[in-house]
Amino acid sequence: MEFEENDLATFYFCGIPTLGKKPTDTESWVLPAFLGLLLPIVFNAKVVVTESPIPLYSSGKEWRETVILDAPHSFVTHILSTDKLRIDQIHPALKRTASLYDVNIDVFQEKTDPGWNHLNEVARDVDTDAFYVFHYFAALQRKKKWDNFPKPKERELSIPRRYLKTYEYVGGANMSLIEGVAERCFAFYGPSGFVTHAILRAVTLIEDVIINSDPKISADDLKYEARGELSNLMERIGRDAAQGYRRLPLKDGVEAEAIREFVEYFYNEVFLNYCEGERAILRDRKNRFNAGITAWYHENWRKFTRQKED
Repeated sequence: MEFEENDLATFYFCGIPTLGKKPTDTESWVLPAFLGLLLPIVFNAKVVVTESPIPLYSSGKEWRETVILDAPHSFVTHILSTDKLRIDQIHPALKRTASLYDVNIDVFQEKTDPGWNHLNEVARDVDTDAFYVFHYFAALQRKKKWDNFPKPKERELSIPRRYLKTYEYVGGANMSLIEGVAERCFAFYGPSGFVTHAILRAVTLIEDVIINSDPKISADDLKYEARGELSNLMERIGRDAAQGYRRLPLKDGVEAEAIREFVEYFYNEVFLNYCEGERAILRDRKNRFNAGITAWYHENWRKFTRQKED
């Protein structure tokens, strides 16, 4: 490939060193994929990322997109869903990539090893169901043995907030579902602390009622049973036989109405819509969904004011 001596140098070809002494295919693509998305923003240039030692193009005029990832590793495909990106697609793609790199490091880093060989697993899981972001949130919480998360440094996001943003970046479309369940649940039920099972006590109760119910039970009877179990929980809390506290007064049926609204929303939106009315799907998805509830509560608990039973 030859250029005139006085031509402006606008074509650059460089090799990117791989990570590690004996890098795997995954490790070989981690840095090039990230730089392929970052460099167009930094230098206002088109970028081609390839394993080929020979340039694929002699000029940026030969392709319309801003970034081309030539036969990338499968983790890149899971994260980006395409190997050609226009200029308006780069910022969202960079956010998805960086946030999932963060997730991988959070959960799998050991000392100085970031654990990149797990990245394909992380990307594949999140591509399958965006709620897997919260599966890794729960994995980090178990790894660090945290009930309360450390206070973020100045200008940093809290860990729960970071995972909620990651869910948004990877295209999660059900944040309103998490908010809808959480706001209705914590309107009447107050967790006794930040231990996960305490936060999720009311949510797991209704899940267990649905999962363990007779498939032939009518919708009305199932919802009536769920309301009864939740009312029993709140009654035990009221006489200090169970941990937690009541947020709403008993008088005028205020608490009973809040429980009814929670059960109706959970049954219709989570069980019927999100889980397609299938108990097996609810059983499979509930841990990821519940981890999302946990992250949301850690970030939003202050919006709920404690109200004792009158």
